[in-house]
Amino acid sequence: VIVHLAITIPVRWLAAETHNLGHHRWLPRSMGRVVDVLEAACAKIVDGNVDILDEKFMMNLFSVFRLEMVEFDEFLTFKFEKQKRKDAGKSSEKMLLFAKLQDELFHPKLDTNKETDKYARQFGVVFMKAMLQELQDPLKVTSKYLSSLDGKLLHENTSLAEHEALFGKKAVNDDAERTHGAGSRQIQTYTCVNLGKGFGVGHAKIQGDFSREKDGFLYCICDDDDLAERLRVSLLVTAMEEAPSVVEANNAEILKQQEAKHHHMELARAAALEKATDAQIDILCYYKMYSQPVCLRMAKAFDTAMKKISAKGKKLD
Repeated sequence: VIVHLAITIPVRWLAAETHNLGHHRWLPRSMGRVVDVLEAACAKIVDGNVDILDEKFMMNLFSVFRLEMVEFDEFLTFKFEKQKRKDAGKSSEKMLLFAKLQDELFHPKLDTNKETDKYARQFGVVFMKAMLQELQDPLKVTSKYLSSLDGKLLHENTSLAEHEALFGKKAVNDDAERTHGAGSRQIQTYTCVNLGKGFGVGHAKIQGDFSREKDGFLYCICDDDDLAERLRVSLLVTAMEEAPSVVEANNAEILKQQEAKHHHMELARAAALEKATDAQIDILCYYKMYSQPVCLRMAKAFDTAMKKISAKGKKLD
């Protein structure tokens, strides 16, 4: 549990948010710095210089990144100091569960937890030794990010051109390689898509159906058993032909979502409402739209503008 709080939660956030942290010059290769921090922490515990029950050490492993990126600092502050949740099975009252859990882990009140301190320290050494071996394993990609091994993917060994090419890119590959990730992306982007069809796209991408020659397909994603074989073939061939344009539209939609999210965050930050709810941010957006010179604030002005537009499609737009 200590490892989850001190390492897993921060690292997962950094990896998942890398594509949104470019303004801090944090790029996918920057995750190599995280690996360096983990390696150093593991070595200290293995060497006996510190133990896993040292709260100040464990809960501040990534403090340097908190100083560099306000978003990361705000996330951890909220997670461990402000986020309230219900204590399952005990009370309907919300409480600071992560803060309570952290306190019990490092300053146990229960006798059963106090009695396990010795074993926690011993297991901490075993765990960190195993993690150190994993990080430094030359067969694992993490070794290529380590400064101690002068890895070829090291942040300092990355050219300026590579840095620029990686700007705004994700540090995780879920969308490309995992069916769940690919399916989730389809559903999040196209909110009305059928659940089965959304995950079907993920399966088809992993099987390489969209990049296969027209006569080299394996199957067609379709749940209608009565559909004629030639129509099933036709569906897949059509999907293959449409794939490039769909991918382009898909990427453009994702970019719009990311820009909109960033815009909303900037509005909230400008209004000193960093912890604003979605509803409050929507109000800020609507107010800004209303304040624009092109906004038609009166019904009469709106009717006049509509009369000047002859095409029905443009009116709907």
